[in-house]
Amino acid sequence: MEKLLQQTFNLYVSKLGLKSALAFAMPKSHLTANGMYDDKTDTVYINRNSFSQGETVCLFYLLHEMYHAYQHKNDKWFVYYFEYDGKAYRFNKHDGSYFECYVMGEKTVLEELYLCNPVELEANNFAIDALKKMHADSSKNDAAAAKAIEYLCREYTPPLKIFTPEKKDLLFAFYCEAVELAYLGKLQEQTAVYKKIGMLI
Repeated sequence: MEKLLQQTFNLYVSKLGLKSALAFAMPKSHLTANGMYDDKTDTVYINRNSFSQGETVCLFYLLHEMYHAYQHKNDKWFVYYFEYDGKAYRFNKHDGSYFECYVMGEKTVLEELYLCNPVELEANNFAIDALKKMHADSSKNDAAAAKAIEYLCREYTPPLKIFTPEKKDLLFAFYCEAVELAYLGKLQEQTAVYKKIGMLI
């Protein structure tokens, strides 16, 4: 598995114009993650524990994290970022510092909010498109790979029930506003924003 991932990594380092490194020993802060990108060391990490999920899924993790490296290199990172559990970040592009807080919402809302992160949408779409091209260009009819790609599409680019196309942009903007108000210490105004979110949900 490591050989396949290293070969694919080398190919896409060239395609994306990166100078990143690849490692399989996860940092202590992310021991349970499938993969991550560390912009401070310019390293893409893929967890050896994820190898049991199969080649196609591990390639997805690799390509996804490599696209994050590309985003950082080309200043495509965004000011606001949300994790699955509602942890939110406000990044300062000028000095690399960040403010973190938690936003309110039920589990399903926060999970969909994470999937609506522009950086995650772009990375997921890039990885899935690359896998589809690899599969189409392959000389062998790999049913397992095709099935894995279908799974990844369902898991990482699913139709959202709350952040629907009609409401996604406005809801995401309101959550960004909530983080900005927390950063500014304007908690009363933040409460008003949550009321707007509740009306949309």
